[in-house]
Amino acid sequence: MINRFNQSRSTMILDGNNACKSGQSNKKCLLFYMIIFLYFFFGKWKVFTFFHISTDYLFWGVIAAVLAIIVFIERKKQVSISMLPFLIYLGYQFIEMERSSYMTTARPTFIFNVLTIFTFFYVKNRKGHERYFIKCLYIGGIYYSFSVVIQSVFPDFLNKVRENLLVDADVAFGLRGYENSTRYLAGLAPNAAISAFFIAMMVAICFAQIVLDDNRLKNIIYFIIGIISLLLTQKRSLALGIFLSIIIVYLLFRKGIARRFRFLMILLIVGSVSLYVMYRIMPAMTIFMNRLFHNEDVMSGRSGMYSIMETWFQSNQMLGVGIGTANSIFGYGGHNCYQQLLGEEGIIGCLIYGVMIIPYIVSLLKKLKICWNAQEMGRNTAILLSASICVVTILIYALVGNPFYDFTFCLTFFMLLAISTQVDIEE
Repeated sequence: MINRFNQSRSTMILDGNNACKSGQSNKKCLLFYMIIFLYFFFGKWKVFTFFHISTDYLFWGVIAAVLAIIVFIERKKQVSISMLPFLIYLGYQFIEMERSSYMTTARPTFIFNVLTIFTFFYVKNRKGHERYFIKCLYIGGIYYSFSVVIQSVFPDFLNKVRENLLVDADVAFGLRGYENSTRYLAGLAPNAAISAFFIAMMVAICFAQIVLDDNRLKNIIYFIIGIISLLLTQKRSLALGIFLSIIIVYLLFRKGIARRFRFLMILLIVGSVSLYVMYRIMPAMTIFMNRLFHNEDVMSGRSGMYSIMETWFQSNQMLGVGIGTANSIFGYGGHNCYQQLLGEEGIIGCLIYGVMIIPYIVSLLKKLKICWNAQEMGRNTAILLSASICVVTILIYALVGNPFYDFTFCLTFFMLLAISTQVDIEE
């Protein structure tokens, strides 16, 4: 599916053949990312369910446990001060779990955070891993994009496939909407959020390649298909998030105010015209437009959730009410990760979490700036630009979604942060 990028340039962001130097390390890289790819994109298929246990739980229970053992064995002598915030956060989360009134949801939250952090430390500082992970996101996003587009054209067929293929696809929910198509198109993902999330990641990677002139025509085609499929999922937050993150990251590093303004105006004009054309020729797009411009409750009831989480914070500002509270009361996350973090874990938990992730976000953007200013438009710049747009998208999505509280999204976020340690840049 993916051809090599132009060999005359040094980017080759998706070429993993030389990602690891030694043969043994290369096999370990391939095995690890094959598992990640399997989990992200096929984990909910019935064929990968054994004894009524989906690969979700196989991954959490077996693969992550192996990763934890590897981290302890390989890196016990490499414990540095950078690991302290993560260990302190896990200790704090354990305390929050014990004091929570909702242990049934608090325990999985704690376990997912442990496994995510162990996975982060497994890939941290492993040079060459970043190409495998970006390739994984790229292929997966294309896979979901085409499945969503097909579902918009043949809704009955795809809904039947979903019903027979996926373990816990919300088929009844998926049958609502325009002319028996799905209201929130999910393609072959269990739900629209997962599909939209990985499509957004793929769109970011395509944009990075377009900016750097790598296989521009192919990536423009994938970019357009990705945008269309992202809108068809009806996930406004991710659609607006990827749009804003592209503008923020690109304008942040693009030299020359005139060129920045010109780019912004062209993007707004082309985007507006394209959206109108799709609105006229694709009936399923009317639902997305109605949710944006003809919706009495733009926040879809989330304002009430925000008010409840505010009372949690007011009841115990320093420690919060304990992890797992939102999942128990709302049935899912609070649709604002920052407010949920503040309400459940208090000021102390927010500070620890910030100390844990902010240095890696800053490092990622700093390395991108160094490459950009040096006009080094090679592989490192492509990877750093892709990862930066993806990270900013997730941070924006966290304002109205649950990326920090969904294991798949959270794992992706931390593996993107690890790229800041995997790419060597000479300052």
